[in-house]
Amino acid sequence: MINLSKTLHDALIRLGCDRDTLDFDDRSDIVLNFTDIGELFIVPDQGDKVWLWGLLREMEVRDLQFRAQLFLEQLLAPSAYMASGAFGARSCDQGLQIGGLLDSVCLGDSEALGNALVDFHSRMHLMLESLR
Repeated sequence: MINLSKTLHDALIRLGCDRDTLDFDDRSDIVLNFTDIGELFIVPDQGDKVWLWGLLREMEVRDLQFRAQLFLEQLLAPSAYMASGAFGARSCDQGLQIGGLLDSVCLGDSEALGNALVDFHSRMHLMLESLR
């Protein structure tokens, strides 16, 4: 069984987060707030599965029709840390969720999880910028 809270805690410390602000367990949904891209959601599922999602709000989704090429290049690029090998997209009440099921390698290795979070943040930033 994975210890997501320890792996994520270690990954966030490696990325420069203040350890005193980190308080979560293995079964809690975790929300990371960023000033440039908004929220990233880390959502544990049954068994040893964890979902990683970012959110494009409705205004940005409406802009998608005009800027689809740059957005799709980022969305469709391979992603080794996703179990499917690429991001997925799904509609939700607030807009469009981008992300997917994390590869199991990330769940037991804080460095791999940290690298995944950095890349995911970067790609979410590029997707959001392509819509502005």
